[in-house]
Amino acid sequence: LCYLVFNERGIIMSFFASFKTKIFSLFLAIAMLFAFFAPVESYTVKDEENLLMSFVSISDTHIRSYANPQEYKQATYLVRGLKDLDGAATKPDALAISGDITHHGKDTEYLPLATIFEKYPTPEYLVLAPGNHDFGNTDEGDYNEYRERFIENYNKITGRTIENPYYVTVIKGFFFIVLSSEAMAGTHQVFSEAQLYWLEHTLSQAEQQAPGKPIFVFNHNPLRGTNDVDTSWPSGGTPGAQSDEIMAILQQHQNVFFITGHLHDKLDEDRIMTIDNVHFVNTPCFHSNDDYGTGYVFEAYEDHVVIRARNLLKSKWRDFEYTIDLV
Repeated sequence: LCYLVFNERGIIMSFFASFKTKIFSLFLAIAMLFAFFAPVESYTVKDEENLLMSFVSISDTHIRSYANPQEYKQATYLVRGLKDLDGAATKPDALAISGDITHHGKDTEYLPLATIFEKYPTPEYLVLAPGNHDFGNTDEGDYNEYRERFIENYNKITGRTIENPYYVTVIKGFFFIVLSSEAMAGTHQVFSEAQLYWLEHTLSQAEQQAPGKPIFVFNHNPLRGTNDVDTSWPSGGTPGAQSDEIMAILQQHQNVFFITGHLHDKLDEDRIMTIDNVHFVNTPCFHSNDDYGTGYVFEAYEDHVVIRARNLLKSKWRDFEYTIDLV
């Protein structure tokens, strides 16, 4: 009798939980619908005739579960951003997210993310770089659980297959290299010797197969000595002990763009800088602070790259533009 009562109570509780989730999902769908049909101001690239490839870089979307009605804004922001990209006169070839794609790295957060990319027009390529929140934002727990969840959802969302959370994608002849922490390290990162060797090899491969073209490397954390990270977040902004090792690898190559997120800082002159051979680009947080909705539009040409900041929620350009010559 006790079992029957308990089982019946469990079924009822499960029903109401399911019903609650469906109601929240309905509200989210309605909110996203309004976000998608909000008006946009179509944008053009600087030189369509000579454009070789373009992509949009955002970071820190922090998508949360359907079951939290207070966090619908993360999902609606992403939907509105996709609408802005879809309204471009020359649509970008890719959308890159430089980490903290989800807020806790849970299946319940990947579900709305996958739904958004399935239901709304999305660039042909998605470049997804995991951040500390995608690994639970902790130094405890089972790393492999988060790792496998990221890989599984990447494969499902993109229709492509990766075996590691670090990988390379070639888009119209341009190399997009994604780095990833390989341990639970809180806000820091840990890279295996295998990944560092792979990075060196892949950079060399890119230079050989696409000489003179920019190489785009994505990592959630900025490196030490870049993008004002040592001042804005001295205790947790950089990867940690291996930051200088990555810097040394990057500096052996030409035309490298190292694209990051993590800092949640507003747009200012420290967001884009060049140190020796490498251009360091820190992307504002997409979902919070004064710059919510801001991303970068990258335009690759024969001998230069243009980077412009755009608020994808308001369909407005920011007063922030860089032209970086290639060598």
